[in-house]
Amino acid sequence: ACRNDVIVAAVTAARAALRATVDELPAARAAGVVDAGAAGLVLQLEMLAETLAGSEALSGLEYVEWELASTGKGVVAVPVSHEHPDAGGAYEVMFVGVVPERGAHDTKGTNRDLTAALADIGDSVAVTASHGLVHAHVHTNAPDQAVEEGISRSARQILVSAIALGHTRESSDPSLGTGMVALTSCPGLAAPLADAGAIVLVVPDPVRLKRRELRRAVREASSYGVVIAAGNQQLRAAAEELAGRKGVGPVVVLPAQHEAHLIAAIAAGATVTPGEPLADVMRDAVLRCDVGSSSPDAIDDDVDRLLSPDVEVVTVVLARGVSDATADSVRLSAAAICPHADVNVYQGGHVTPGVLIGVERGA
Repeated sequence: ACRNDVIVAAVTAARAALRATVDELPAARAAGVVDAGAAGLVLQLEMLAETLAGSEALSGLEYVEWELASTGKGVVAVPVSHEHPDAGGAYEVMFVGVVPERGAHDTKGTNRDLTAALADIGDSVAVTASHGLVHAHVHTNAPDQAVEEGISRSARQILVSAIALGHTRESSDPSLGTGMVALTSCPGLAAPLADAGAIVLVVPDPVRLKRRELRRAVREASSYGVVIAAGNQQLRAAAEELAGRKGVGPVVVLPAQHEAHLIAAIAAGATVTPGEPLADVMRDAVLRCDVGSSSPDAIDDDVDRLLSPDVEVVTVVLARGVSDATADSVRLSAAAICPHADVNVYQGGHVTPGVLIGVERGA
């Protein structure tokens, strides 16, 4: 057998072993789901297979929905239940990074370094390094730190989700099963977006986003339908390109193209009740949100141009290194112009622009 045949056979065997965990593990059997850690390892193996054998190496395999028959179809990776909340982590983070040049011939050392770093902030750690790439998985209460570990290893995209919300995504009721996918270039937004119920794909450099990773995020969110909100124009274009492909499933891409649009959309989606049209509610939030970019020096003038008495929510996303005093300036302006507005400040963790601003007006 040729090398690629062996690689595909390994993925096929891993998928079969993953399905078996629902029968082999009592907790998984009781929940009707597969083991989350095992699912993370299979995802890493699939990414490694495509790296070694080519992006289309697995195209001949059956498309796997990460859900199980009792909750839908296929297989689903679900949360690990910890007896003590602090024993594990509230977020699952996965990424594929690049092995530093100095460690290219010492994969064991690379594994040890990253494993130790992730073990310091969580559990269910799985790290493998091969052919210049390192694949990582962790459950953590510090997703920002895990994302930074990925960025420091030149990860093209980092997948973040809130473990406690996994069961909602597993619902067999299509009316409850529409998922939200958030695409952002701000590492610091991963946790709040995940807390609101979104599967979050952190893409530090939108140009390097791989279609398969976006497809995986969509698959993780739901098999019944997904609404995608993006934090910039390039990520939105990638989402629209995916939505136009066959076999992806029902995908709605919102007209969001700014991180404040993204925050408004996901926040609105988190409040939707059964029977409400998720996509319509999220789209309306985007349309009611005016956005802009600024710098600490220009923040006063830029915010004053956006604010008006009918503003209900002000969103401020600060770049790495920008002082909280910048946010204080926004609060002062809001207090004078729209005193009843909520001002929400986020540490974006991005490099530029210095300040991202959004204002949501009343319906």
